[in-house]
Amino acid sequence: MTKKPDDRDRRVVRLEPGERAAAERERIDRSWLEIYRAGVGGLDDEEQLRLAQALPALVALATGVATAGAPADREVGLGGPRIPPSVQD
Repeated sequence: MTKKPDDRDRRVVRLEPGERAAAERERIDRSWLEIYRAGVGGLDDEEQLRLAQALPALVALATGVATAGAPADREVGLGGPRIPPSVQD
């Protein structure tokens, strides 16, 4: 990480990825792209259609956005069950 002063407020320091971190992130992104292409390339037309139809729900799960049909007392995403407010006291 590289520390750089914020242009709007000199009292603030921004952290930006260094060259090595940026190169590593790009390498990881390329690896995931290759994995995705290999996986989707082996699907037939019907499987690709079903995957395309499921993508909005998969994106919602990944971002933690509630979707229709999700139980209200559970957190959407990978976090697992959410503790209801009545039990948190």
